[in-house]
Amino acid sequence: MFFKNRIKLLNPKIHLKKFLRVYKAPLLSGFLFGVSFIPFPFFTLFFALVPLWLFMCRQSHLKKMLLGCFLCQFISTFIGFNWMIYTFHNFGGISWFFSFILLLGFCCIANLYVLISSVLWFFLVKKFSPPIVVKLILLPIIFSFFHSIIPTVFPWNMGYPWLWGGLPGAQTAELWGFRFLDTLFYVFNLLFLIAYNHLDFEKKQETEARGIKKYLRHMINFRLDSFGKKALAGAFILFISLNALGFYLKTRLAEPDTFLNVILVQNNIGSVAFMDPRPFYSKEKKALYISKTLTYKSLKSVRQEARAEDIDFILWSEGAYAYPINKNFSKEPRLSKMVRALKIPLITGALSKNNKRRGNSLVLFDRKGNIVKPIYDKVKLLIFGEYFPGIDRFPFLRKLFPYFGSNFTPGKAFQVQKLEGRFLGWQICYEALFDKISRDLAKKKAQILVNITNDSWYGSWQEPYQHLTMSLARAIEVRRPLIRATNTGYSGVIYANGEIDKLSPLNKAWFHLYKVPYYKEPPQTLFMSWGYYIHEIFLFFLVLFSGFAWAFRLSFF
Repeated sequence: MFFKNRIKLLNPKIHLKKFLRVYKAPLLSGFLFGVSFIPFPFFTLFFALVPLWLFMCRQSHLKKMLLGCFLCQFISTFIGFNWMIYTFHNFGGISWFFSFILLLGFCCIANLYVLISSVLWFFLVKKFSPPIVVKLILLPIIFSFFHSIIPTVFPWNMGYPWLWGGLPGAQTAELWGFRFLDTLFYVFNLLFLIAYNHLDFEKKQETEARGIKKYLRHMINFRLDSFGKKALAGAFILFISLNALGFYLKTRLAEPDTFLNVILVQNNIGSVAFMDPRPFYSKEKKALYISKTLTYKSLKSVRQEARAEDIDFILWSEGAYAYPINKNFSKEPRLSKMVRALKIPLITGALSKNNKRRGNSLVLFDRKGNIVKPIYDKVKLLIFGEYFPGIDRFPFLRKLFPYFGSNFTPGKAFQVQKLEGRFLGWQICYEALFDKISRDLAKKKAQILVNITNDSWYGSWQEPYQHLTMSLARAIEVRRPLIRATNTGYSGVIYANGEIDKLSPLNKAWFHLYKVPYYKEPPQTLFMSWGYYIHEIFLFFLVLFSGFAWAFRLSFF
């Protein structure tokens, strides 16, 4: 009997069942949270954190809570950002095995705010024993606050699935930005948490449900008392109100008073193809040849729709012109002759050189083939992609990481340039992810936002969809059209009213003529003036309410 018990204890199935029984809630929450990321359906975002928060409310031991929250953040990151393995392999030149190890490391730290928020909440609850109303309201306050202040490589938030899902509520970003929709993500989860199971976290029989199937059935088949029904109704009212407000904001927009004709060219020079120049003998020649060929084809195909003088500019992607352009302008760039012959302005990504400094740049050629000065150098560089910390001080890092360490020199300021009476605001790739950059460009009187991107380092699965949506979101916040050209996809246009025009195919050579409406005098959105503070204002009032409820020991349920 003794040996039977010992063998039973060593049985991995028993330990796995016990582990799943204890941590089924954070595991489920990690899955729901992960599948709320683009390109998955958006609907799980409204209740993804409910199992995790229930788990946290029932814990009395910090170690169990830490492990549960870590599992939630790890699984959600693995599901939502597993494309990083492709980047480590193709961009870093690392084997698939070590790329997978790096992916696991990335999943441990990418959403660290979940773990930090849960620890702070746990200590506040244990030390001060607040009333249950404060205990619950602290959840969205702490989670939303730390999500907004903890730096990440990619500033992801849960407002973007609203745009990806085609919800009219995304239009409200002109008031408070997508960051506030991220704050409302936690509010929705709080309302569903309140609605779940009468707010009674002490029912021991509910925690004894064994197995994932029973747990899921238990979550679905809950009974609501009157207050639970009010909380659930509140979530639906909030959802309907946001979408109704978004629909109204879109319909009240005035029609744009002018337009421009733009040709987008996607040369499909991916990261691997770019490094393999055959049969062109150089990567620069290959990129330029394909971009030129597509440009000529595009002009031939649109000849019946628009004459050369009617086309306002042609847009190439980041890195489409790979020959360095000297900022001293001592030598005419190779493209000048082509642009002069076409008599159409050209915007392209390029490398710029000034003495020993190199820039990841956007260059504008006018109809005469002259470069419009100054050349814009990317200001916000991507770590490990465009600069490697300490690589100049420690040169041996170049040998360890030969694909890293481009070490571009960042530009000094975000730039708006005038082209034939129109003001264009420049964004290079990663810069479109930051709402502050678009606000600054809009305040500098940019009428149209222009983004050039290289997404070939990230694969074809998730990142192109995520990067596309995050970039297009900027157009709604400032109510300016955004024109986006990439080398491998997705290229396209979003109008000031949030409507997305034709998108390019992925990993295919492509071109298209767009007729882009825009405002001569673009509107000043609330988000541009002070709406980006609504996130902080909302959290401040939640803190005040929590303090009031704590001081007077209020209980609403």
